[in-house]
Amino acid sequence: MADKKDRFIPVGLYRELLTKELKPGHLLVLLVIISYGKDGELIYPSVARIAYDTNYSEKNIPNILKGLEDIGVLIRVGKTKFGTIIYKIDLDVLDYKPQFVSKRQKLRNQFQLDEMKQIEPEESCDYFI
Repeated sequence: MADKKDRFIPVGLYRELLTKELKPGHLLVLLVIISYGKDGELIYPSVARIAYDTNYSEKNIPNILKGLEDIGVLIRVGKTKFGTIIYKIDLDVLDYKPQFVSKRQKLRNQFQLDEMKQIEPEESCDYFI
């Protein structure tokens, strides 16, 4: 079993991943897979290990991995001598989620819009400044 203190996801990569458009199951599995890699290395946790870390069944993991392969995030580059698939990850193929806007900001924007509608236009003038 890998030492837990050796498995971490760099904060920048984690934050970038959270800004991408992904299904929740895909995101969780991808986070687990990334936690087994080191910068620039190939990644190959087993289906059993991913299932254990995500609390998903071993039957669900291949479908999620196939989904990640279909959208181009996971790229198969080979197999280990034990048959575990080795992956590369490409996050550039993912679209960004729309920017998060809090409820407070939405209300503030709506209030400003309403105020602008209430301002009556001044009398027109025939000259330009």
